[in-house]
Amino acid sequence: MDKSYLSSLPSHHREDEIGAMSAAVQSLGERTAHALLRGELEQILIKDQKGYVVMMATGQDEVFTLLCRGSCPVEHQLLW
Repeated sequence: MDKSYLSSLPSHHREDEIGAMSAAVQSLGERTAHALLRGELEQILIKDQKGYVVMMATGQDEVFTLLCRGSCPVEHQLLW
């Protein structure tokens, strides 16, 4: 499996830590969707004071995580 990726995280963020948290949130979302009989999880959206975090499964063991400032029109670009 190709482990290449592109990251533009600010230097104070640890990529391995963000990756581990993204995988944990994705796993919890998948279990929640199945427990509530909602079908397959497509994406997770987190909105906070600084903007958005969007997570989407891109493979069996891969999660795409996007961090976006508040001015990013993420609802229109990724959610619909």
